[in-house]
Amino acid sequence: MNMSTESLAPILSVEHVPDALAWYQRLGFRLEWEHSAGPGFSQTVAVVKRGAIHLILSNRQEDGRPGSVVIIGVSDVDAVAAEFNVESKPWFFGSQVELHDPGGNRIIVGPHLPTAGTVNPKSRQALKRKKGRNP
Repeated sequence: MNMSTESLAPILSVEHVPDALAWYQRLGFRLEWEHSAGPGFSQTVAVVKRGAIHLILSNRQEDGRPGSVVIIGVSDVDAVAAEFNVESKPWFFGSQVELHDPGGNRIIVGPHLPTAGTVNPKSRQALKRKKGRNP
């Protein structure tokens, strides 16, 4: 079977979608669409996008759980750190910032994750040794 991933959109649980939308806009996301339903239109789902990344923000109880973790790769971690007034910290492939959205989800922003062909061979060997494999 030939199966390829065309897109991925994790659902993040948030209590108040408008607050979450404003927060994710600071992170460079833009609203793609929003839908409300239920009694008094109290259940809201919104899709936000930044480049090729899509996230679904939902206050529906059946959609996701608070406290999820998402890693977002960006080209300028320092700009994100400045926007949120936090310091970047060393990370595996560069620096990162750890943020928490209004729903309590952990958002780790770091450099773009390298693909297998772009990782330094010495780094790959160190990873294998850490996992107990021979290089």
